Amino acid sequence: MTGAAAVLGAFIQDTPFAALPADVVEKTKRHILDTFGATLAGALAFEPRQARAVLDGAGAAPLWGTGIRLNARDAALANGVAAHALELDDTGGCDHSGAVVLPAAMAALSACDRAVSGRELVTAVALGYDVARRVLEACGGYAAHNGAGWHSTATCGVFGAAAAAARLLGLDGAATTAALGHAASFSGGLWARRRAGCWRRCWPRGALPGRAGSSTTSGAAF
Repeated sequence: MTGAAAVLGAFIQDTPFAALPADVVEKTKRHILDTFGATLAGALAFEPRQARAVLDGAGAAPLWGTGIRLNARDAALANGVAAHALELDDTGGCDHSGAVVLPAAMAALSACDRAVSGRELVTAVALGYDVARRVLEACGGYAAHNGAGWHSTATCGVFGAAAAAARLLGLDGAATTAALGHAASFSGGLWARRRAGCWRRCWPRGALPGRAGSSTTSGAAF
């Protein structure tokens, strides 16, 4: 494969932990802990409880803050909804990257057939934030992209989630590029819904980050 997607796929596959600056490693750790905290706080909110009520795919991936385990796809969805439910989650990357990238990464871990080190997790999450930000900048940046009516957490976050999941699943460059292609197919989310008066009535808070992480977990598996 050639082109920008192939270059990005190789970057995701080949970047070692040693290439991450020390301050990036420490910040990534803080973002991981922050997202876990936001998810634990949001796990019992209305929207996550709604999501869990309709998800029944049993599996090995835990829903944080509950005793429930679901398949990787549904766990990424439920944890993403919970992470953003109270809007305590971080900003950076695609905007609320933690609610998209970390649920996808942890869901991918549940599907791994090998032990994964902390350094591997940090590398995958850092790459997820990096790729999500690259896509947002390619779309003109936050103000231009969201100002045009798109919700960058979902439209750009899917690429970060795919990057993190692909890295943890050990996909090669070609397969990682394919995962990014699946992410492009799943990308979508309207910021305009806020201006249409349906912020909570039509689309529960957290649904877009949850769907973004969930769909790209499936895409990386494909």
